[in-house]
Amino acid sequence: MTDQGRDSRGALLTLQEICQNTRRAGLEIARVLREIAAMASNENKYGMGSTSQMKPASVVRILCFVACIALRARADSFALKDGDRVVFYGDSITDQRLYTTFTETYVLTRFPKLDVTFVHSGWGGDRVTGGGGGPIDVRLRRDVFAYKPTVVTIMLGMNDGSYRAFDETIFETYAKGYQHIIDSVKLLLAGYSASCGSRLRAS
Repeated sequence: MTDQGRDSRGALLTLQEICQNTRRAGLEIARVLREIAAMASNENKYGMGSTSQMKPASVVRILCFVACIALRARADSFALKDGDRVVFYGDSITDQRLYTTFTETYVLTRFPKLDVTFVHSGWGGDRVTGGGGGPIDVRLRRDVFAYKPTVVTIMLGMNDGSYRAFDETIFETYAKGYQHIIDSVKLLLAGYSASCGSRLRAS
């Protein structure tokens, strides 16, 4: 900064802003800073010259390049991977397609080159034992396993609580039913996961 004969305070504030934006985006700050440090030296690392000899327009190009590096870092650390198939399973909260659509839209717009597909398998009124769409094992077989997902999210519980004060018996039924779903997902998809080399995850 000093070799450009300028007040370094502006550059420090810019660097601070970059760090804040990086942190808010959930990116790896150290990685972005390493790229900035390399470009701030006299080394012509990316074939664009050193920043000590650059005009303002060139510095803007550098900042754009840093943004690309940051986006790449975010993609590398993102939970979903290329080829993933996500099944959203649940009751009316899933069936209304709000949080599921928000999630799908985020992935498609932030990572447009990522090959990820989504299946919305919500059914209003469902409990851990099943509901209008049939018993739980029918629901899982038809609305989850049939799609051969690598990622399954489960959103159940509102109807299971029966909209009343806490009841130990109701809670035990819910806990056992939820565990049954998890065990079924792990058991029935284990063979698919192993044969296809996929990364089955439930959340």
